[in-house]
Amino acid sequence: MRWFKEQPITIRGALIGAGALVLIFVLAPIRDRLFPPEIKIVNQNTETDKVSLNSDSIPAKKEFDELSSPNKLLEKINESPPLFREEAGKRYIGINIDWTLELLSIAKTRGDSIRIILKEIKGLPSAIIEVPLSKYRKLTVLPQGNKVRVKGEISDFDDFFILIKNAELFF
Repeated sequence: MRWFKEQPITIRGALIGAGALVLIFVLAPIRDRLFPPEIKIVNQNTETDKVSLNSDSIPAKKEFDELSSPNKLLEKINESPPLFREEAGKRYIGINIDWTLELLSIAKTRGDSIRIILKEIKGLPSAIIEVPLSKYRKLTVLPQGNKVRVKGEISDFDDFFILIKNAELFF
């Protein structure tokens, strides 16, 4: 404990943050194994019980409250048992989003394209987009942590990130 107190505040903050991440990613799977999410089976034998959703339909707000932020959406998907997470994520692919996030990093990919990693304000990295640099020249001077409004379509997931295509950025 003495060693910890002797460290600069930045080192202590980094150590606490790293410890929190370890706890989140180590304890979450254990929690899922010990307390699996409740699975409800719905009988849809009658015509009135059947609901048809196509890609053009707008989901009910109640059903998709998790779309209010990328971290809520990732949490919702990760609540599913590990074997079913990919399937849980597929139900959100193609849905349009409109989020205000913080710029975390930018990297050139190929040609005129750049990959941008965004995070929730005071949150973890959570969204990746790829856009042409020629369309968003302001990104070359935009400081890390700057707020960026992103409109686009969810295209894919992994355990930690949401990939967004057809993205429009507003500064």
